[in-house]
Amino acid sequence: MASLIYANISEKFPCLSKAELISLLGKNAQFKEVASFTGMEIFEIGDVNEAIKAQRYSSTIKSVGMLSLIIDSVGEVKFFECLGLPKDVEVKRIQGMNRGLRREKAVKKVIEIIDRECGTATLEHRAGPLEVFLTDGVVIAGVQLSAEGKGEIMQKNPHNLPFYKPGALNPWYARLLVNLASPDMGKVLLDPFCGTATIPLAASEVWGVESLCSDIRRDMCAGAKKNLESLSKTPYEVIRADASFLPLRGGSFSYAVSDPPYNRSVRSLYSNASDLISRANQQIYDLIRPGGIVVLSVDEGLALKMKVPDGFEVRFRCPMYVHNRLTRTIMVMVKTRL
Repeated sequence: MASLIYANISEKFPCLSKAELISLLGKNAQFKEVASFTGMEIFEIGDVNEAIKAQRYSSTIKSVGMLSLIIDSVGEVKFFECLGLPKDVEVKRIQGMNRGLRREKAVKKVIEIIDRECGTATLEHRAGPLEVFLTDGVVIAGVQLSAEGKGEIMQKNPHNLPFYKPGALNPWYARLLVNLASPDMGKVLLDPFCGTATIPLAASEVWGVESLCSDIRRDMCAGAKKNLESLSKTPYEVIRADASFLPLRGGSFSYAVSDPPYNRSVRSLYSNASDLISRANQQIYDLIRPGGIVVLSVDEGLALKMKVPDGFEVRFRCPMYVHNRLTRTIMVMVKTRL
């Protein structure tokens, strides 16, 4: 029997956080999206442990829990399931929503409904507190299953790698990109712009996946090998190659995840970043077998010029503001046919 679950997702990167949630859970046959609110996703799933695992694997999902109650803007109960009487209550107002509703009043209303409907039931068989969210004119409440903080992954610094170069991806972002592919163990992940190998390291650490990665620069290949030798938990291979002329057989990979360089990063090696991305992308597309997934993080301007080839379907296209000179576009594409 499927359970209704809520997920408190990132307010800073809502599109990416929702995409990460769906990517992590979408392979589950009993996963079904039910409703979306600002900062909140409601879904069904057969095994709640899958939701817990997704929250802990993720870079952006703050918490997940069993849905107990939804109250609309006029106080009408739209959904209720008795999960017991709460011992602790945490209240969160998402992006300043429902400012006309005081937290104390919201909690009082939630407790009144639970107390009336549940009677003397207890929460002893449930883990975690009752979370109450105020968003989009509704009150959502549920029993928390997992809220593993993202502080540890956010605090990981690429400067601490054995080999570091300016511009190296932050580990939390590399994990996010790999999560959007959600690779299966036993498959090999391709990263043709590996740099310091942060993406292959995330694939190894979180998913136990082997990697083949490449870079055109000799020093980056040597540095990537140094980082992988020290930190990778799975086999890997690093080759020196031009991303637009990879010496690999077509249809060899199920997953490609990469963060190609932006204009300033390629100026000394290539005359045109857009041309490089176009040629490299065609190589990547050719190397992916049907059913495979490509995740690319590119400059917004370059993304607007990118052509998605026939046989590929864009699953997600999410913007990510970095600073006033850079907005990334993260694209998740599935190869539907040759």
